[in-house]
Amino acid sequence: MHYTGTLQDGTQFDSSRGRKPFEFELGAGKVIKGWDQGLVGMCVGEKRKLTIPPSLGYGDRGAGGVIPPGATLLFDVELLEINPQAKPELKIRRVFSPESCPVKSKNGDKLGMHYTGTLTDGTKFDSSRDRNQVFEFTLGARQVITGWDLGLTGMCAGEKRQLTIPPGLAYGEKGAGGVIPPGATLNFDVELVTINGQGAAPAATPTPAPAPAPAPAQGASDKLQIRRVSGPRNCRRKTTAGDVVSMHYTGTLTDGTKFDSSRDRGTPLEFTLGRGQVIAGWDRGLLNMCPGARRQLTIPPRLAYGDRGAGNVIPPGATLLFDVELVEIK
Repeated sequence: MHYTGTLQDGTQFDSSRGRKPFEFELGAGKVIKGWDQGLVGMCVGEKRKLTIPPSLGYGDRGAGGVIPPGATLLFDVELLEINPQAKPELKIRRVFSPESCPVKSKNGDKLGMHYTGTLTDGTKFDSSRDRNQVFEFTLGARQVITGWDLGLTGMCAGEKRQLTIPPGLAYGEKGAGGVIPPGATLNFDVELVTINGQGAAPAATPTPAPAPAPAPAQGASDKLQIRRVSGPRNCRRKTTAGDVVSMHYTGTLTDGTKFDSSRDRGTPLEFTLGRGQVIAGWDRGLLNMCPGARRQLTIPPRLAYGDRGAGNVIPPGATLLFDVELVEIK
């Protein structure tokens, strides 16, 4: 199942969207009674809205600091599979470990990584080593694919690993532009260079690192720009975080080079808004849209693919332009 749970005032308390689907045995008392009763008779692909009274939810006790006593619960649920088969799992192989490891990576740490990514046929689609530039991100903050957030936990500075990441923890059935095909399993050779700016113990005669350049001031060119093109301004329902949306889009670089388009494929892209399934510029720039509305987004690198770019399609530090159209709110 995929689900999103909210209170009657609209407060979201949990959602599987953006994570792995939730698996359980129906009717075995492993979920609240409202689920055991309300999910009976569903077809694969069916979506339902459940309004569950306290007696079939968490009653007068509530649930920790999340669900208050006596709360009526609202669930948007979608049945993905019945008796799902075992899926490919993330595989992690340690290649090298340093002798000294005073600190291991954990969620919330800012990591500096070197990596090379290849497809299962050996095709290289991206490498920080080719650019000679360490890639930095925050672990567990959904700034990278889920396979990285899971596979890079518990590493030492200086450690090297090989990750084999199944599609469900990478780019899934949508792929990534012309670089990563739909349903691709990805292989990564990764090396953890720094944890929160601290590297492994230096060699006997280390080479001094150059002083970092001062960060540029954030100006207009570093901000998300949204321009309404056409379509309704007002409607009964506008997009909010947590909505499953269907979008048509065309993406270009600032020199006019087109790097991806759903219109060329004739199939809109579906994803959950505000859950890190797309670049941050989309999660922000597609809020409060009406079905049928069209916008032009100018997305700075920090809200797109940053200094790493995306393979040979999107260069490092690229500002991206998107012509987007909201087809449907599911």
